Amino acid sequence: TGQLVAWCVHYRCGAQGALRTEPEYTGRGYAKLVIAALTRQCIDKGLKPYISIVAFNERSTKLYTGVGYR
Repeated sequence: TGQLVAWCVHYRCGAQGALRTEPEYTGRGYAKLVIAALTRQCIDKGLKPYISIVAFNERSTKLYTGVGYR
């Protein structure tokens, strides 16, 4: 349908910011696809991708560690 259901703010320095998936589409792996695509773009540009997550945001921590972030 061409509908945007997941996205992430991405900065030129390699940082990833706010990540969002529309509520009716959560749990389908769209956030992981977005993270993987942005991470690959950073690496391809010679950047080191990174993310800052507040300690109490367990959902984001689990998501990013699940795709290889430390």
